[in-house]
Amino acid sequence: MNFEFGNPKTVTILNKFVRFTIQKPTDNKSLLDRYGDLVKDFENCTLALSGGTDSQFMLRLLTHFNIPFKAVTYISKWNDGIINTDDLIYAQEVCKRFNINLETIEIDVENFYNRNKHMKYAKQHNIDSPQIALHLEFIDRIVEPNSKLVMGGDMPYWILGADNTWPGYSGLDNLILMNPHMFLQTVKPYYDFCKSKNIKLLKEIAFSSPEIIYQTLEMQIEIIKEQKIHLTMDPAEIQLRDTLQFKKAVWNKILPGDINTLIKVGGFERIKKLLAMQTGIYNQYDKLYREPMEQSYKPVIEHEEKFKISLTLDDASKELSEKFKQAVADSESKPVTAYQFDF
Repeated sequence: MNFEFGNPKTVTILNKFVRFTIQKPTDNKSLLDRYGDLVKDFENCTLALSGGTDSQFMLRLLTHFNIPFKAVTYISKWNDGIINTDDLIYAQEVCKRFNINLETIEIDVENFYNRNKHMKYAKQHNIDSPQIALHLEFIDRIVEPNSKLVMGGDMPYWILGADNTWPGYSGLDNLILMNPHMFLQTVKPYYDFCKSKNIKLLKEIAFSSPEIIYQTLEMQIEIIKEQKIHLTMDPAEIQLRDTLQFKKAVWNKILPGDINTLIKVGGFERIKKLLAMQTGIYNQYDKLYREPMEQSYKPVIEHEEKFKISLTLDDASKELSEKFKQAVADSESKPVTAYQFDF
């Protein structure tokens, strides 16, 4: 399975070979300026606003550069109850703050799953995530063919202690990029789906060019020095960690105005908890909806350790890892990596 991302290319996946490219800019453009160059081509787009920190940032970005857009979110229903109340309230609050009209649609998630519509998306787009299947249904309902869509996305991170046991390890000490499996399973399906509808998509903006990755990592070092916070991990721990607080610091440094979501509690987490409470089976959600997707339409993707990863860096990029470690030591910053749970 192949995939290329970025302009110029930041990620190239060809069978079992993966190349990431990071490069220091040769001009004086700021990170915000580069983001502005990207969004200027998305006038009159639809913004899929989940209410989370990533889509909040995209709303601020479009607003900052006076790009006309329509903000849309969805109300997740389950047995006539609203299950994504946190997401919905945050989406409403951020639109209120920036004087943006928010459109909402209702999606009966219980009906979507029980009618096996997620299996249709699994077959068509080689995905094993019931969440992504629902997102594609959302896109299909809110975005017309031959139009434009903007979504949020993650970023590369400096994480002290990250080594080759950590998913997304880049080959450079403490640098975590999105691992190949995640690109193929959580980025590629959106672009493939939008391409099938002739929808121009902007997603994962922090990976959009080698220069943007460099400036994102450079900014994280500045945050360590200024705010005295950093991310850390212990390879001996099996518990997943959450990067939300640090990520919010990055987005806010670029463009302030984030409404503090505190923790990630969306509709999917509540469905998982609801089904676990009803059945006494902790992973009932996965048993009902994820495992059938994995068993029937699991894409041919090797585990990330099977990929051969190549990291293309200029001299300035090679120096960033040492600058990160020195910033942590000199600033006596504190780790803000939280524990991550799936409910």
